Amino acid sequence: MSGCATPSSGDDGAAETGDDGGETTTEDAPSDGTDTAGTTAASGTDTGDSSGSSDSETNAADTESGGDETTTGTPVGSESSGDAAGFCGDGVVDPDEACDDAGASQNCTEQCTFAPGATVWETELEDSRVRELATDGELLWMVGEANGLPVARVLDAATGDLLHTIDLPDVDLAPDVTVDADGRAFAIGYTGFPFSGEGRVWRLEPDGTIAWTHVFAPPASPEFPPVPTTLAANADRITVLGFGFTAGYEQLDSDGAVLVSGTTPASSSFTVAATALPDGSVAAIGEFGIGSLIVTIGSSGQAGLLANVSRQGGRGLAPVGELVYAMGYDDDETWITPATGSEDEPAILPLDSPAGIVADPDGMIDAFGLVPGTLDFLVLEIDPDTFEPEWSATFPNPTDSVGLGGIAIDDEGRVFIGGHTADGESSVARVVSLAG
Repeated sequence: MSGCATPSSGDDGAAETGDDGGETTTEDAPSDGTDTAGTTAASGTDTGDSSGSSDSETNAADTESGGDETTTGTPVGSESSGDAAGFCGDGVVDPDEACDDAGASQNCTEQCTFAPGATVWETELEDSRVRELATDGELLWMVGEANGLPVARVLDAATGDLLHTIDLPDVDLAPDVTVDADGRAFAIGYTGFPFSGEGRVWRLEPDGTIAWTHVFAPPASPEFPPVPTTLAANADRITVLGFGFTAGYEQLDSDGAVLVSGTTPASSSFTVAATALPDGSVAAIGEFGIGSLIVTIGSSGQAGLLANVSRQGGRGLAPVGELVYAMGYDDDETWITPATGSEDEPAILPLDSPAGIVADPDGMIDAFGLVPGTLDFLVLEIDPDTFEPEWSATFPNPTDSVGLGGIAIDDEGRVFIGGHTADGESSVARVVSLAG
């Protein structure tokens, strides 16, 4: 499923999708015949489901619940030259080079660095699914399922090697994971669903253990308990939001103690995605009535309304400068708009079934979804001023079913995407690192 760099273009129709609330799964989408055999396209060419549903240590070598790991994509270029002297362009990756394919593709530049959107590595995990990703640049955290059971996984962000698989007990599904500024990871899960479920919050350790478990219990009627569906981390707190008869939230410190709890103006909306903002607050998006409601929760726990977008299907948020951009999927169209509260019509992206968006260090927006009309993975980097793609990367899917997990980015602009493909009852999680 690795991508190579070659220009491509085309504007395709939308695919039929189904949203099960934690995993965006698309089946039997019509093919439009577009050639998307692992390409990276640059300079705004047109090519061309979400979190919120979206405890014991086990190592990759002997995990009971985790599937086998196979690394299918390696850094572009030939074998490493070891101690032998070489030069950029000789087709051998030297110690001071990120890649070297002797000009065979557009994945590697003339300076032997990865081109934007190039595949750095790709990892496959058998009998597994991906729900969401988060990274601090050193480790890549993911939540999903292995052999049908909820797990968290720890990967080496530089190589894609699987380091640990962590069983997540007492839940049926784990929809989201986040990492704070100190590299601490937090995940959520639930059993049942709104009005009858129970939720958990965990802090996960890099060694594959669980530091603590917290029972999610924001203000709500005892007969209608909410369950956690998304979370975000600031420097000193984790904000967990849920779905139930009321859209409750809790803010926890890094030791799991509740700092503040309350309900948002979203009433019974389904909170899908959240992101930390530079001012220490958190923004979250969810379904509400005939549109997508975006709420904020401040550093002292106060909740407010940021914007109500007229389009339904809110899927993700990305802060760029002083603005927060919202993305969603409605009426077979992926829309994106700054959450300013204006009545401007959102822009439409050439992307199906979007799983999420992130902001990169240079102020661009990266979006993950499907090539329109196909079941192939697609990543777009978008200029937030024009909403035109700066580059795109496609990853062919040879199976007849696909589930989109999430997208994450580190401080260096490296992009990570995760999803799974399936033939029959067997699913394979696919995790890819791309150069920013």
